[in-house]
This record gives sequence, structure tokens and C-alpha cells, in this order.
Amino acid sequence: MSTTFCGKVKEKVSLSAFPYLKNVAINNVKSIDVNAFKDCIALENVYLPSSITTIGNYAFSGCTAFTNLYFEGTIEDWSKIEFGQYDG
Repeated sequence: MSTTFCGKVKEKVSLSAFPYLKNVAINNVKSIDVNAFKDCIALENVYLPSSITTIGNYAFSGCTAFTNLYFEGTIEDWSKIEFGQYDG
């Protein structure tokens, strides 16, 4: 199962209702909030736009199949992202 999110993923959105998401492409967003993809156990691939500036605490906590993160920005863009706490 794949999905694309446009807009800001909010903390109140519970994506744990979709534990079998495998691929997620996030477009036109600036931040991924706390626990946004928590316990999406089948999530393997995440595609992030260069517009990302913040990844909240434990955004990918419990994503045990998480394998690949694709970022469309530059290394300089990546270095400017504010990262929250994470499991690891």
C-alpha cells in the first residue's frame, strides 16, 4: 500500500490505523509532527521533499521495517532540518 500526503501531518492524525503502509511520499510540507507514523510496522520507504524543516519526536517510532529514506534536497538542506528524539 502506498500513499501521498499533501499538507502538514498533524500530531492528532493517527496513522497507526494504517499499519501496513509500505511507501509514503510527503509533498509540500514543512514539518512532520510528533508520533506521526508511530507503529506503521510495514513502512519501508519514505520520500521527503526539500521543504522539510522539522521532524518531530518519535515520528517513525515502531516502524520496524523502515529501510529507506529518500530526500529530494541537498546535503545543505538536510543539515538544516531540526530533528526530535528518536528510537534507535
